[in-house]
Amino acid sequence: MTMSEDQNLRTPTEKSNLYKYLYGGVPEDIHTPTEKNPVLDAVTSELMGKDRRTTIGNGGCMTCDKAYNLTAEDFRDALSIREYQISGMCQECQDSVFG
Repeated sequence: MTMSEDQNLRTPTEKSNLYKYLYGGVPEDIHTPTEKNPVLDAVTSELMGKDRRTTIGNGGCMTCDKAYNLTAEDFRDALSIREYQISGMCQECQDSVFG
């Protein structure tokens, strides 16, 4: 599957299938943050004023206050979902940071 095909995915099933293809499994919940070094999480919390794990768990965004109750449908593709689990950034914030 090419990146352009990936960007055209629309349904949750298509997104889940791509996630399975890329990562070997469908995420049970996009609100499960990736594991990070506790020191890195502590520094991030101090800099951002929010706890990354809690924010992702609540479906929020680390970089803006607009996005809450995020679901898989709020993201363009599986890579964006994965980035959310890593950084806690919603699709709009990912687009502004990564282009």
